[in-house]
Amino acid sequence: MKDHLFGRLTNLIAEDDEVEITQAQRDEVLILRRVMYSHQTCRINFTTYDMQRSQDTINPSTSHRDIMLHARDDPSNPGYHPFWYARVIGIYHCLARLRNQAEFQEVHFLWIRWLGRSDSHVRAAVNPHFLDQVGFVTQDDATDMFGFVDPANVIRACHLIPAFHCGQDDLLKQGSVGRNRTDTDMDYVHHYVNR
Repeated sequence: MKDHLFGRLTNLIAEDDEVEITQAQRDEVLILRRVMYSHQTCRINFTTYDMQRSQDTINPSTSHRDIMLHARDDPSNPGYHPFWYARVIGIYHCLARLRNQAEFQEVHFLWIRWLGRSDSHVRAAVNPHFLDQVGFVTQDDATDMFGFVDPANVIRACHLIPAFHCGQDDLLKQGSVGRNRTDTDMDYVHHYVNR
């Protein structure tokens, strides 16, 4: 969390995998009274396809908890996809500052569990004839399973359809903090991204 806060307070791109935060930089982050405030919902404003304004409500306790963000990957890479997907585990804010800053800032953030594109189903960047498939990032992958994002970077909520035919697996340890009380101990291996 302090990596994300340091990136936000110094205007680094905190969601970029390339940014390395040192322990000394983490120690620069001060949280007022060491308190984080939890929220039940987060509202995301977005523009619809016909240029109207609309709003999504994200609630980690219900099925309205999946989000999409603009990918910060290199578009020239093979298999590039313009979006990242994640499941929101928690919605928080805190008052934070760096040691050399005078005033605390209110920083809102989402605690998320990353979803990655399925290697066995990677197609062209966006193919209108197929639904993209994603699955939860696991410990075996090179990237982190969990992270924090700025709600301002969320494009909108998304609808993920479980790929029932791919089955379920226990991707997290039983009783993990990455699960809500309403979740079972099994995750669907793949989900379709509904457009």
